[in-house]
Amino acid sequence: MTNATTSCPAERATVFEKTSHDLNQEVDWGTELGDLLQEKLDAMQFQMSVRLVEHEVEQLCGAPWEHDEIHGGRYRRWGTNPSSIRVRGERLKYRVPRVQDTKTNKAHPLKSHKDLQKISEQQQKRITRCILLGLSQRRYGELVREFAESFGLSASTISRIFVQQSAKILQEYEQRDLSEDTYVAVVLDGTKIQNCNVVMCVGITEEGTKTILGFIETETENATSVEELLRDLVERGLQYEQGLLWIMDGAKGFHKAVKTVFGEYAQIQRCTWHKQENVLRHINDSDDQETVKRQLQTAYNQSTYEQAKQELMELHEELETSAPKAANSLREGLEETLTLHRLGVVELRKSLQTSNIMENINRCLKRHLGKITRWENSDHCYRWVATAVMDLEPRLKKIPQAEYLPNLQQALLKCVPEQKQDRTGVDR
Repeated sequence: MTNATTSCPAERATVFEKTSHDLNQEVDWGTELGDLLQEKLDAMQFQMSVRLVEHEVEQLCGAPWEHDEIHGGRYRRWGTNPSSIRVRGERLKYRVPRVQDTKTNKAHPLKSHKDLQKISEQQQKRITRCILLGLSQRRYGELVREFAESFGLSASTISRIFVQQSAKILQEYEQRDLSEDTYVAVVLDGTKIQNCNVVMCVGITEEGTKTILGFIETETENATSVEELLRDLVERGLQYEQGLLWIMDGAKGFHKAVKTVFGEYAQIQRCTWHKQENVLRHINDSDDQETVKRQLQTAYNQSTYEQAKQELMELHEELETSAPKAANSLREGLEETLTLHRLGVVELRKSLQTSNIMENINRCLKRHLGKITRWENSDHCYRWVATAVMDLEPRLKKIPQAEYLPNLQQALLKCVPEQKQDRTGVDR
């Protein structure tokens, strides 16, 4: 049987001409033109939908009052049933023709009518986005009056659509090929969304664009769970043989996982903001805190590795007497806070010296997911986070000073060991 939805351009033209004629004759200039146009477009869509159903019936039974026995007389008209056709989501009443299959003595389903009752892919995406932007599924019924495209949808239908769409989005997200882009740096950070810890990787390409490479739900930021996330990135094509800069805080689990998976291909930049906070919390006097804070910022703003390290070591000596715990905190991981200085790309310190790139992402995620009171299970969490990530990612801006990323890329390449290693970090 010919597909009724693609075989009647003449009918489309007829309906369009009729609607245009009606518009010329019936314009009420006191009406909002946008509303008038939408009304006419809705009428066009409904008329076209009806004609498509009738066209399928004619293909099965022939034209009314004709005696040509199409398909050997197997199908015949069998009255009508009250039903509806969905126009921009709104259900409009329509008596759908019935067709009898004389061979089975049962009603023959009309594909065109069934398709016209479906919720379109575009509308499902719109529903998903509305829910994601903070609309509670239980409140969605209050909003259908404001969104004409959503008329006729129950709360259970909305919930089912979102589950299906978010599952599809999660699957697409987890299967994304990462080999198409060259990444220079990766920010690794954890955040708490409701009662769930989510560790997330954000990659920065050689052009400076940001991509949320992957995430994992974990009870703690332990090396085993983070290593699982990193190995998944490698399996999906993340290239690291050219060297990668990893920006993270001082979490031991992060450090161990990165070194286990990427070995000498990874250069770690310890977040200087986290280092500053860790040092300052061991100093009680507020005035002393401000003084040490200025000294730290001055040191990290130096243009060379030697100058920055000298100032940090001088501060360390001062703190050994006045605040030994602060001195120990400063000393721990000090070299990793100067990785950009050591690589000779201090121009990028504003963008890559801290994990602040994650702050805006985490804030947006929490705004999207803030109305969730609890996660039913891991699948629930993963679906929502993936949907929020895919909605957020296209709006992420390039990092500042992206023009210096080629310099970083060259510096990282010089640090890559001569011997090749496999993707698990073990020498061949």
